[in-house]
Order: sequence, then structure tokens, then C-alpha cells
Amino acid sequence: MYSKESLEALRERVNLVEVISSYVPLKKQGASYKGLCPFHDEKTPSFTLNKSDSHYHCFGCGAHGDAIAFLMEHVKMSFVEALEYLSERFHVPLEKVQAEEKGPNKKRLRLALDKAARFYRFFLLHSQEGKEALTYLLGRDIDLGFIERFELGYAPAHGSMVYQLLRAEGFSEEELQQAGLMRVQANGRRRDFFAHRILFPIRDRMGAVIGFSGRKFKEETFGGKYINTPETPLFKKSQTLFGFSYSRSRMARDQVALVVEGQLDALRLIYEGFDYAIAGQGTAFGEDHAKETLRLGVKKVYLAFDGDRAGKEASIKVGDIFQRKGVEVLIVNMGEGSDPDTFLREEGAEAFETLRKNAEDYLSFYYRFLTEGQDVSSPAKKNEIVETIAASVRAWQQPVLVHESLKRLSELADVPREALGSAGSAAPRVSLRRSSALSPSYVDADRVLEMDLLRWLFLFPDPESFPVKVIGKNITSEDFKVPACASLFETYLSLPYQERKQWLSLATHLKKKEEQDILNELLRKKVNKQKVEESVVASIQSLLKR
Repeated sequence: MYSKESLEALRERVNLVEVISSYVPLKKQGASYKGLCPFHDEKTPSFTLNKSDSHYHCFGCGAHGDAIAFLMEHVKMSFVEALEYLSERFHVPLEKVQAEEKGPNKKRLRLALDKAARFYRFFLLHSQEGKEALTYLLGRDIDLGFIERFELGYAPAHGSMVYQLLRAEGFSEEELQQAGLMRVQANGRRRDFFAHRILFPIRDRMGAVIGFSGRKFKEETFGGKYINTPETPLFKKSQTLFGFSYSRSRMARDQVALVVEGQLDALRLIYEGFDYAIAGQGTAFGEDHAKETLRLGVKKVYLAFDGDRAGKEASIKVGDIFQRKGVEVLIVNMGEGSDPDTFLREEGAEAFETLRKNAEDYLSFYYRFLTEGQDVSSPAKKNEIVETIAASVRAWQQPVLVHESLKRLSELADVPREALGSAGSAAPRVSLRRSSALSPSYVDADRVLEMDLLRWLFLFPDPESFPVKVIGKNITSEDFKVPACASLFETYLSLPYQERKQWLSLATHLKKKEEQDILNELLRKKVNKQKVEESVVASIQSLLKR
């Protein structure tokens, strides 16, 4: 929990025009600013805000909110992430009510990494030693615009310059180790973790530097082609998506992602306008990476992996992860031996866009890959291939997708649907046995019910709105069983309209961390606002029946 005083200070400092103009082009018209609404497609600007006001409004789709609402809805930040983003942007420190958690000071680690990134960038562009690395990059068609946008750097061959610099800045050896910037050699000497390598900053979802990926450009440099920051309190490679901070806005808006293998592939795509590209980080793209992607509401994923056999196998594995969760997967075929970085440099962005538009559906790609060079006239071989794919499909989580995919597989393989099992001709049976995930100890039914009711209140703060009027006449705080929900209900209805409609203002009145957690959950869930009246009545009836 943050103190009320620091939240009030932040509210007074936030400039809504400055926040939104970072994501939406705005034009000044008198005392107002207008732009194309980011929440729906339109050709005539209807998205409006005043510099002196603290909220935006779209006269086309009805979108309305303050800076917090915009960051949560458009950029897909959580409530706390939005608060911390505004705090950093407008230089208003947020004071925690409770004592700091034990463990490393993550703010200090981020500061150390940021200073290191600045040093590396300066050394690449302005040192005699850096010129060699710069020449290498320019030879790879990585121009100064690219270097500056992604803040590439160079770690000097002398292996302790960053260590000395940051120690002189007051950082302890423990902090430098925790940030992944220092290593202790067997002889006890303190050395920089990176030396004689071109560095690509690794950023968290908010854009803060949490590590580096170092690429050698000379064969004599010790170690593999790439080395990454080791696991640290800030950097967890199995959960970090490279390029995510640059692409998350477009991914959330268009509900699409372009997944690639290499970090340079991702940056090249983003630089060329495909700013929905991401890559795994220091490990194969896995379940946690997919979860991070799906948090943005992504419904379609393009895979543009290398054109060799390993890249095709990776496409099948990663495609299966997304298909299992009901996400459409399409494969971008660039040809044998090619990758997005090479293809874009040689063929250009338009050629890549043509490939993307003609991407192959996952099942067709899977079947073509397994049958390539195989004698499918052999019943045994054909059975082996088809059963391999069918087994994968049956493990997917969406019954309709399983049904339709098995039907599609029967067409590709030219076999009767019945031969693929009962799921090939009818939707598979869904087990209704209670699982541990549905046990009462896991799902708090009271909390779910009460949050549904609160959500309608928070989405329609106007005292004359249907939810406020009807809920206010039928429900009191005594009807709640969850203390935090009851407290939030009382606090909300006691506030004037001007404070209700601003999430940042509302945050200043929260008394407990659980209330903040509930508010975060409330604002993240999508609801159909067109069915407000029937949904509100249903929520009230459910609460009263209980």
C-alpha cells in the first residue's frame, strides 16, 4: 500500500495530455486535444481531452477514464504498474505504508543497470575502442537510428570499468552481483560480467533495463556467440519476453503477436514497423512466455522462426503451446536458411508483409513437415504421422477447436473422420469431475459474487447511472461477506462523482492492500456494457438470494 499523501501528490502532478500523447497522436483544437480513439476503429477523431482536466472521453464508443484507466485499458498495465509508471514519469516518489519487504532493493538494482546501459551506449558511440564494434554493426545494416532507438552498447575489453564506475557511484559489490553486472574470478579479482561484446539491453514489460544480451563480433572473444545476464531478482529468463516493452501496446490493440527466435530478429521487425514482435529470452519459448503474451488478450500468433529444421521443429512446439490454449497459429515461411533479420535486410519489409499475409495455418504446416520426404503411400507410415498429429490435437483445451482441427486433419490426410476417433465426428466429451482447481478452498465464491457487483458500480460512477441508483437502493454493506469488498463498497458510495470517476483519486481512499488488489482485478476484467441493466439486476438478485 502507498500512502494517501504520496498518491495525492501524484494525482496533482500527472499531465494526462503528456501520458496519452505518448501512445495516441493528438492535435490541439482550442482548449481541447483530439485524436483517433485507440479503443475502436474510426476515421474522424472523436477522442477528446482537455489539458486542465484529468479524464478523456470518446464520443464514438463512450470510452472514458483517467491516466490510470488509459494505461490499464490501452497499454494493459496492472493497477500497481500504472501507479508506478506515473510515479517514475512525473518524478513523484510513492511512499509505502508498510515496511519494505526483505530482500534486494530492486529500485537500486534498476538504477545500477540503467547507469551501466548509459555507459555502454556512450562507449559504443564515443570511444576509439567502440568504433570497431560500431563498424561491425553498420556492416550488418544496423544504422545509428536503430542503435539509438534500442540503446545498443558496447562492453569494453578492459573487464572492470563498469565495476569501478558503479562502485565510485556508491553501489555495493552485493548490489552489482545481484544486478548481474559483476563476477568474482577464481583468483578473487572483481570483473565486469560483460567484456568485449556488443550489448542489447533486456527490458521488463515497463521498459526498464533488467539485464543484457552480449554478442561477440570477434572469434577470439571468449565464450559462446551470445551470453545473457544470469538469473537475478529482476531477470527471470523463462518469464521475460524480449522486445515486449516496444510491442505490448500494438499486441494489446490488435490482439496479435509475431513470435521469433532471435533478439536481433525481434528488434529488426519492430524497427521496420512490425511492432508486435517478441522473442524468448535465453531459453526456448515456453509456457510462461505464452502466458505473458496471452495476458494482453492475444487471439492470433504468427511464428517466424528460422527456416532450418530446428526452426521448423520449434514452430511445431511453440505453435502447440498456443493452439492448446485456443489461440490461432500461423507460420511465416521464409525459406531454408533464412531468418527475419536476414530476410528484411535482403528483401525488405513489403516482402515480409506479403509472407505474413500468406502465412500457413498450423495444421497444414505440421502435416507438411511430417510428410516431407516420407512415403505416405505406406499405410503404416501414414498412420504414424496422422496419429502423431491427432494425439497433439486431442490434448488441446478447447473442445470446438479439437473437433474442427481433427476434421481439418482428416481432409489434409484424406482419411475418414471416424478414423481419428470419436472427437473427429463429434465434439469430445468434457469430464465434469471436480478437479482440485475447482475446489471451494481455491475459489472464493463470495468474493467472486461481490466483485461482480462492485465492477458495475466502478464502471458507471455517475450517481444517475442505472447501476449506482439500483444497487444503492437494494444493497448495503451488511449484504457483503468479504470485509475488503464491504469496505470498498462503503468508500466508493461515500465519494463525490468527481473522485469516483478517477481511479487515481479513488486509490487515495483505499485503506488496505486487499482493497487495492480487488480494485486491480475489477478493472482488468472485460464486461459487456451493452447488457448493463440485466447484468446488474442479476448480480443484485444473486447477492440477496445468498
